[in-house]
Amino acid sequence: MAVLADHDRPVASVRWVEPPGGGLLLATGDDDGIVRLWDADTWQCSRVLVAGDDYQGRPSGIPLLRRFRRPPARLKRIRSVAWIADRPGASLLVTASYDQTVRVWDAGSWRCRRVLTGHSLYVTAVAGARTNDGQVLLASGAYDHTVRIWDVDSGECRQVLRCDASVISLAWATRPDGTLLLAAGADHGTVRIWDAQTWECRHVLRDELDGTHPTDVVVQASSLDWIASPGAGAGMLLAGANLLGNRVHVWDGERGTLRRVVDPIRALERPANFSSNYVIAVAWADSTERDGVLRLAIGGGPDLRLSVWDVPLDRLAADA
Repeated sequence: MAVLADHDRPVASVRWVEPPGGGLLLATGDDDGIVRLWDADTWQCSRVLVAGDDYQGRPSGIPLLRRFRRPPARLKRIRSVAWIADRPGASLLVTASYDQTVRVWDAGSWRCRRVLTGHSLYVTAVAGARTNDGQVLLASGAYDHTVRIWDVDSGECRQVLRCDASVISLAWATRPDGTLLLAAGADHGTVRIWDAQTWECRHVLRDELDGTHPTDVVVQASSLDWIASPGAGAGMLLAGANLLGNRVHVWDGERGTLRRVVDPIRALERPANFSSNYVIAVAWADSTERDGVLRLAIGGGPDLRLSVWDVPLDRLAADA
């Protein structure tokens, strides 16, 4: 349909939103601190946001040579973008970058409403959700082994959640009763699930390598996505991509039990240079009303292909 080629640096994050006036808007963030907004009707770039121009310092432990008047490109990288419904008919765009900041942009004026600071190393993931009482919560994860929960209205950090490694991915789940779960994927392949009412860590999910993987492979939970699974006996399902292990785990997020392991790299296809065929991203789609299955899209694998898997509900209902 379109090739959007205005970025000069690699694009690390993309997110859709439906603006109040209708249609679709796509936000893309790149390694130079640039966010571009695209109109899906014309595929033209309608706005450019620069997220690194107000840089005032340097991440802890990362040297910045005096000759740099502006931050090096690596410190401006946009690693994650997210849309949040601020109020009926209004949205916020949130960006996370390597300069330790999270920026909140007003989708009407496109001005930076807030710069959230508190992380001490690269910020790699952002995700937003709305509570039962209408509050907007923003989660940000970073290389400093923490997840911070922000009140978007006040800009205050409400909670700091600790992980055992750098946080790579975040995903909120809304249960049928409206309460929230938050999952965070870390650099060692660990996924933690918190209850957003008590901030108690309910589960720590670990990706144990099996004998088919090289012993020196370091796993990384590079992408997470939730879906409600009606009739599957699993409630909220969480899929997690393992970047260097090249697999996807499907977990029962309520019980913390493993349901399935999906390996897009078949035994006959497994390359000698195993670590070059990363599993990078996962996304659920609900097709149960049409054909009785959930669908799981996996980005990466042999030749970095995109594969789409049918997940029958009766298979998920059985123990893994």
